[in-house]
Formats: sequence, C-alpha cells, structure tokens
Amino acid sequence: MNVSICLRISRLLACLCLCNLALYAKAKWDPIPAEDLAQTACKAYPEAKAEILFHRITIDTNSNKNCAAHYRRVKIYNREGAELAGVLTIEHPKQQRVWGQYARVTKPNGQTADYDDDAFHESVAAKIEGKKYMKQTLAVPDLAPGDILELAWEQEMSSEAFSAYWWYCQTDLPTREFIFDVEQSVSDYDILAFNVEHAELKRISSSHGRLEIRDIPPFTQEVCTPPERDTRGWFTLLYTSTYANWYSNADLWKEISGWRGENFRLSTRPNGAMKDKAAELLQGATDDDEKLKRLYQYCQKNIDNIDYFDSGKLQAAKKKLDDSQDEPTAAKTFALGAGYPRQINAVFASLARAAGFDVRLVQSASRHGTLKVKNARGWLFMNDNLVAVRLGDQWRIFSPGHYYMPYGLLAYQNELTPGLICDEKKPLFQETEAAPASKSVEARIGRFTLDEEGTLEGDVEIRMGGHLGAFRKTDWNDDSVEEIDTLYRAEIAANLPSAEISDLKWENLRAPEEPLIARFKLKVPGYAELAGSRLIFVPNVFEHGTQPLFTPEKRTNPIMFRHAWSEQDDIAIVLPEGYMLDGATAPTNMANPETDIVGVRYKLSYQGKQRTLSYKRHFAVGAKGLTILPAQSYEPLKNFFDALHTQDEHKLVIKPKPEPAAAPANP
Repeated sequence: MNVSICLRISRLLACLCLCNLALYAKAKWDPIPAEDLAQTACKAYPEAKAEILFHRITIDTNSNKNCAAHYRRVKIYNREGAELAGVLTIEHPKQQRVWGQYARVTKPNGQTADYDDDAFHESVAAKIEGKKYMKQTLAVPDLAPGDILELAWEQEMSSEAFSAYWWYCQTDLPTREFIFDVEQSVSDYDILAFNVEHAELKRISSSHGRLEIRDIPPFTQEVCTPPERDTRGWFTLLYTSTYANWYSNADLWKEISGWRGENFRLSTRPNGAMKDKAAELLQGATDDDEKLKRLYQYCQKNIDNIDYFDSGKLQAAKKKLDDSQDEPTAAKTFALGAGYPRQINAVFASLARAAGFDVRLVQSASRHGTLKVKNARGWLFMNDNLVAVRLGDQWRIFSPGHYYMPYGLLAYQNELTPGLICDEKKPLFQETEAAPASKSVEARIGRFTLDEEGTLEGDVEIRMGGHLGAFRKTDWNDDSVEEIDTLYRAEIAANLPSAEISDLKWENLRAPEEPLIARFKLKVPGYAELAGSRLIFVPNVFEHGTQPLFTPEKRTNPIMFRHAWSEQDDIAIVLPEGYMLDGATAPTNMANPETDIVGVRYKLSYQGKQRTLSYKRHFAVGAKGLTILPAQSYEPLKNFFDALHTQDEHKLVIKPKPEPAAAPANP
C-alpha cells in the first residue's frame, strides 16, 4: 500500500543534518512496560519465535549532522528465538559511518546486562559489484526465553537522488509497532510507505511528522526474487521543492522528460575535437552497428572510469570533477579524459551525435532499487543514466560507463527495467531489452584421469563471457590477484572439499570485451567412491557437490533470475587401466536449452581403446532473454531444477575387466 504525507513549510531545506547525538546515551534507555516483560507470545503472529515489540527511527533536521537514530526492542519467546535474535547485526555500506552502538538485555525479573560499542565487532558483510558492505555484530550471551533485548545506534544517511532517503521497516521478525519520526524540519517533505499495511501518517506539529505502522509480518527471503524493495516493506523520506508541486501528476512526467532532455541535448553538443574524433573512429565502418561499437569501445577504453580505477592522474581528475559546482559537459569530460560512468555515457552520446545519430538520455529504473515506478512518483526511482540511439524506428540503449559490459549488453540491473526516454516534446517509455542466454556463456573444459584409488586429476579451463565475466570482473575490481585466487579456491572447495588447486592463472581480468578465463590444475582425492572392486563417480565434475537451487515447497514472490546465461561443459575422463564401464547410462535431457526458458541436453560417449569417457552438457536459462516468471510458475520450475540437480549428479560405475579366459590345453 502506498501512503503519502506532505507537510508544507515556509522554505526549502538547505541541508539535512544530524539527529540528537545524545538521544540514546547509555543511561537513557526507554522504560520497558511491565506487560512487555510478562508477554509470552506474539499476538498477531502466534507462531513467532521472537518479536520486535517496538522499532523507532528518528531524525532531527535542525541538528548539524546527517544521521538517523535507531532503537529496537525485541522479545524472546523460545530457545529458537534466542538463537535467531541473539546475534545483533547492523549492516551498512562502508562509506556510511555507524556509531553509538548500545545493547541491553532485561530479564523477566528486571535484572539487566549492558553492552557498549566496544562489545561490537566490525567485519565485511558482503561485497556486491565491488562495493563493500560492513556489519557491526554482537553475539549476546545467555539470552533466554522471556528476555527483552534492546539495540540502539546512530548511522549516517545517504541520499539516493532528489534528496530522497529510504529505510526498510520489515525484518525477518514480526514487528508490533514501528515509528519513523521527523522531529524538526525547515523544508517541505513527503513520507511514502510501500508494501505494508496498517500504515498511518500523522502531523504532530507544523514541523513534526510521524509514520506509524503496526503488526508488520516477518519478511521471508527467497532466492531469485525481484528487487527487495518490490517485495519487502520500506519507506522513503522525500524532501520536495516548489518545482515538484507546480504540476499535476500527469504533467510532471512531461516536465521531467522535457527538462532532462533539454539539459542532455545541450550538455552533449559535440565540439570540433569530438567531431574530428568521431570521423577518425568511423573510417571504414560499413554499417550503423559497427559505428556504434567503435564509439562504445573507444569510450570504455580511452575515457578513464573513476568508479573502476585509481591513479594519481585519476585522483586529480576526480578532485576537479567533485569540486565543480556543475555537471561537466561531454566536451569537458572528453578533454579531461576521465569521468564517472554517467559522464562517460554522455561522451558516447556526444560522439554518436557527431556521427549523425539521433540520441536521447534514458532514465532507467534499477534492479538494485525498485521496478515499481509506474506511478506519479515513479520518476524519483529512475536514476540510472543510459543512452538511447535511434536506429530506424527503434531505440537501442547503451551504457559504456559500465566498464566491464561488452558492447550489446546492458548491466544486468538495467535489463528488463522501465526506462524513460527523455524527449523534449513528450515522455517516451520503453522497457530495456535483455540479452539471450547465448550472450553469457560459461564454457567449462576438463581433461582428467581417474586412478584405481578414486583420485581425479587433470587440467581445467573456464571461460566466462557476457554477464558472467562482467559480474566477476566488477566484483573483483578492487581485489588483488592473490585475493581473487583465494575467493575462487573457496568457491571450488565449497563443492569439492578435498580439491587441490594449483597453477591457477587468469586472463582478461581487467579487459571489458574479452571473456574472463581461468586455467588451473585440479586434483580431487577420493572423488570416486570405492565399492568393493568397483568405482562409483559423477562424470559432471563441475556440478558435483552443488545444492538444488530451489528448496522451499511454496513460493510467495515472482521468480527473477539475475540474467539469462548458459553453461557448456566438455569433460573427458580417462579411466584406470584394466577397468570398464558397468551398465552405463546417460543423464536424461529436459526441454531445449536453445529455445525454452530452461533446458538441458547431455551427451555421453566412450572410446574403449583410449579408455576415455566423454561427457557434454548444455544448460541454459532464458534462451530468448526471458528471466522473470510469475510465482505461479514456481512449482514446475522447482521440479525442473530438482530434476536438473538429480541428472547433474548422475553416477557411473566402472569395474575391473574380467580376466581373459585361459587358452585350452593342447591335446
């Protein structure tokens, strides 16, 4: 449910500032009502193991810093709840500072135990596309049913765009009462809540607004889902301006499109130097696709991308860009030779204009945010700058600012997303395209021998193209080769714990167009199971030990794969001398990976003279680019992936060859 409040005040906020630093000082815990101490079960969700009784986020924009104060009170109902809620975790982007962490446990008899920020341990929670997310963790000892656990902290706020700030209000525990307080403000603002019921917005005073939500159900994380903000309860604080209130809901889209379109046209006007460069780059190009590819690759490789690389030269360029009050024109970025992704996209647009193409700015939604933007305020969440080029009566969309994305592909977060093509006359809406599975292929080649003790050993080559290579390159962009080696070895060991990897070499780690290649030697003692004189083994070395993708029997949300992809396995295993196959069968083919949403094909053969087993597998998701399915498709999709796991773990048996019959004795 979407709800909105608009508090009209006299003037626009100059900057958003810090909430009260002393709000949750150690000695100022909120008093705990006696009924909360006595409560033995969650009233709204009786099966809950623990419950957030009260969750509050408070900001005071009249202070002098930019932060939010958080307070959470949790009731423990049983042992499982103590385990579930007993590890307190505060997750945040690395660039957002967190401080003032305090925790307190109150026993039913009133006895308390306090923990300050020294008791919290900081570590890396995750690394997503090269960006680190940190976590502050406290494992609370001796937590028991009946206890109340409190947590308070303060955290810097960061704006997504247009002075919009957002938070989740739904967690993995049910929440009895949630409050978001804007205690003071000198600006107009809206509070918008999404994916929650029982939400109420109150005007406490002319400068004090409050969002109250009751009985929020627990959020269940599912694999392969749409963006979390499309399925989980959240809200946003939006600082508005008079500009945004001048127009009706329908007119605002037109004004946004026209304003951005005009600015983009003016800022991407090519100068003489850019026209000369475009002419130089396009010499000999025979069609529009080749022309655009040359311009795209030039921007990727010759305009240094500040988001991906660092050097003395780039630090100087970054300072110049950050210190500027205005967004640089494409000509200035071109002359500087460095820029942020959106600025590199603008250079591409300008060069395309110099080459005679009709070009527009595209404001796209992102799978990192929300795709539910088809509403009056949807433009607030369409913040990814892409470039549309008209080819005939179609618009093709590009983003060379995503450094590792090969020509012809958009970053996965911008595939199948709503896009606003910013035309000065009228807004144009177009969903972005998705690349088919054939554009993102992982080719896995293994040449192995299996000995009579069950040890598998040989050479491996993995080629990761399209999205598969780009995702890893982006994720590993700031890591050293040694760190990458460690991460990759851990991935293999997760499926093959006894694996020994040596001579690991990488190619194209920092190259945008070429596939990422890993080569290494693999030895797996005990790969084959000994069963008397027989050996039992799984020929699919690359999938052996993996887990089924979908495990729950039921599904709430639609299924959204990150992108379409395919896997092509080519494995040869030389069997031990003196052994033969014992009733070998091939795995079962399912659907068609060339045409269907999901499909797999296997081919198994054996060359007796060379004792070589050949195993080939072609698996694909999204042969034609379709990667989003309704929740109603979950049962057949789960059945497919369960069967896929079974077929990928298909086993073969080999046994010693029988001794040749003795020659008959001479009469």
